[in-house]
Amino acid sequence: MEKVIVGVSGGPDSMYLLYKLYNKKTVTPIVAHVNYNFRPESVKETELVRKFCDKNNIELYVLEVNDKVKRKYKHFSNKQQMAREIRYDFYIEVANKVNARYLYLGHHKDDFIETAIMQESRSTELPFYGIEEKSQYQNLLVRRPLLKMFKDDILKECKKKNIPYLHDSSNFTEEYERNRIRLNLAKKSKKDKKKIYKHFKMINKSREGLKKEILYRWIEFANTNFDKKYFLSLNEVLQFQLMLKMLIASPYYIKINKNKVNGAIEYIKTLKGSGYRLMDNIFLVVKDSKIKIYTK
Repeated sequence: MEKVIVGVSGGPDSMYLLYKLYNKKTVTPIVAHVNYNFRPESVKETELVRKFCDKNNIELYVLEVNDKVKRKYKHFSNKQQMAREIRYDFYIEVANKVNARYLYLGHHKDDFIETAIMQESRSTELPFYGIEEKSQYQNLLVRRPLLKMFKDDILKECKKKNIPYLHDSSNFTEEYERNRIRLNLAKKSKKDKKKIYKHFKMINKSREGLKKEILYRWIEFANTNFDKKYFLSLNEVLQFQLMLKMLIASPYYIKINKNKVNGAIEYIKTLKGSGYRLMDNIFLVVKDSKIKIYTK
């Protein structure tokens, strides 16, 4: 059976995903859990995940985020951004250690809708709104098998199958944009959520042709090692979409909006200044005619 990495936080989504993969018997799940030590219940979440893995003889890797780890990521001023970078770097580390190609994550329909709403509100003109069931992060093939389930359905399954989990209290604060959208979405009926979901699925379907063209051009662009001349040879629509994809594909978390994408394109055209600041200490530069994103 093929080894697969499963990102498990201790919440209902990831615990249900782990339960499903464990009982599927066609893969061997290996759990990667990060204890950020941001909240008092973090220790309990780690204990819950460890207990479940011990009981079911599941291989577990835990990263304790201490001061040494935080110093490594101190250039990220946004806590969510820092947590994401720590988490994904750890997934890569574990995957390399056990020789795994796949990463499984517990995103569901509500996550899809939340992401799509955020993307649409930022007017980023994406060829695809929401979260894709299959994607790639560096050398890992990412799979999200719960995207056809609503959160409520997952909670019902956890109760039915007696799957242990803990709720992340930070999900219920309005400190972050996603949480505000999440709390508003929680007030809606399943019927209303289905309508919103259908709305974005229809948009995605109407843009399938553009999505294929962007993928084709992206492969060409990557093969040139992100050459400035190739980029500028494209029309404005493709320039925008390839720059957008470049920012999304970056190993750094970048809060993206239309103005930021256009600003990066304008910098490539004019080369005014030593680089274009994308976020915090993250910059886009052109060096030896190659477009690069780096962090100071």
